[in-house]
Amino acid sequence: MAKQEQGTNLREESEMEYTCYYCEHKTDKVHHVTLYEKDREHDELLCPECYSEWLASLKG
Repeated sequence: MAKQEQGTNLREESEMEYTCYYCEHKTDKVHHVTLYEKDREHDELLCPECYSEWLASLKG
């Protein structure tokens, strides 16, 4: 039983929580995007909702 509890704890610890670059909400699912601003590019994390809006803005 100790092994099962240890495995459960390990699984819980491995779940990552991220912060969306745009809306700053906490999320466990993200999309990695490269944003270009002026002469600079940087990689950021977007939650699924902001990613969807970002894609729609690219389409015009």
